[in-house]
Amino acid sequence: LMFANVPLLVGTPYEHLGIAPDDEQPWRDAGRLLARDYCRLHATPSTAPLHAAVDVGHAALPTLLKVARLLKAGLPISRHELPVPREHRYHSVFTCPVSKQLADNNDDNAIALLQCNHMISRRSAVRLARGAAARLKCPYCPVQSEMRHVRDVYV
Repeated sequence: LMFANVPLLVGTPYEHLGIAPDDEQPWRDAGRLLARDYCRLHATPSTAPLHAAVDVGHAALPTLLKVARLLKAGLPISRHELPVPREHRYHSVFTCPVSKQLADNNDDNAIALLQCNHMISRRSAVRLARGAAARLKCPYCPVQSEMRHVRDVYV
């Protein structure tokens, strides 16, 4: 209806949907909507990476400062996600590169962070270590990690 002839819509319930040829604002709005939907469809950010980094940093900074104050005071902290604006949440799914299975924190297959900072699923880490108390070699690099130093990652 955006391309509808405005004079034909006058006096109808759809009159507000017509766009006068000399009115450019609706065309700009439509362009923004198309660009946003294209980026969502292809799971790419619709903003520049620097803009996204500043946005996320601005949202997370108060929480990070509070955690730093609590740690400095020696008080315990609870695990909470940092407040990331919805438009900057790109990857909510983690697929283990070893087992090729989805891993998340809602089941027994959590995401494990090795000492070398590579991530695999908890099941894969236990399998590579051949037990819960042993050492495992990272599948990406030569670093060996002890299972007691492997930490869960919350996404």
